[in-house]
Amino acid sequence: MESEPSDAIRSRVLAARELQLHRYKKMPGITANADIPPGRLEFLVRPTEKARSLLRMALRNLDLTPRGYHRVLRVARTISDLEGEERVSDRLVSEAIQYRAVGLYSGVTDAYTAPTAG
Repeated sequence: MESEPSDAIRSRVLAARELQLHRYKKMPGITANADIPPGRLEFLVRPTEKARSLLRMALRNLDLTPRGYHRVLRVARTISDLEGEERVSDRLVSEAIQYRAVGLYSGVTDAYTAPTAG
């Protein structure tokens, strides 16, 4: 499996960022997926029914907290933007849950933030 060149990654990130700026341009205080308030997440992220089902399962079986649920939704939306997908699918939610699990099991307290040297 070949790795993706840095220029290609940079282009996808810039395109995703531009998409988010456009999506939220008429919403004060929201410029990126990370800014979406919890009460608007479901409406703005638009997960598929299968994705919602997977999130409910994660809440029940993986001890996912409401805050964790919101973070998974935001990360899945960002993955979706990076891949050029309009909707958040169960595959993308699964990927976001996996990123969270990797962080939690490696001792990182915030699964989406790398530990800092101290």
